[in-house]
Amino acid sequence: MGREIKSRLFLSPFRLLVIAAVSFLASQVLVVHSFHRLLLPMPFLVEVVFDSFFLTILSFLILYIFLFRPMMLHINERKQAEENATQAYLEMDQIFRTAADGMRVVDKDFNILKANETFARMSGFD
Repeated sequence: MGREIKSRLFLSPFRLLVIAAVSFLASQVLVVHSFHRLLLPMPFLVEVVFDSFFLTILSFLILYIFLFRPMMLHINERKQAEENATQAYLEMDQIFRTAADGMRVVDKDFNILKANETFARMSGFD
């Protein structure tokens, strides 16, 4: 169930963009709040460096969690689907070529698209 929710959540690029934007906003609020409310006063330059450092780290985490990781999962799923389709095609092609019965594939206009060797011998065609 959890994977289905994640899959639906990450299907739309717009949703990913909204999630990333909200996450960046939340991280900015968190960093600014923590520096201005929770930490001791510090020189401006030190505050800017720490603020930039923590925002950079949070930004990379957000990008990884909400953009790169779902993209990698999607790419891996597509690769797996492509490998499965290729394997299924190779198996069907082997069955088609080695069948003892004559077999052919025709389109809607009855043009022969593919025929096995047995059908070619039976019909007298190459």
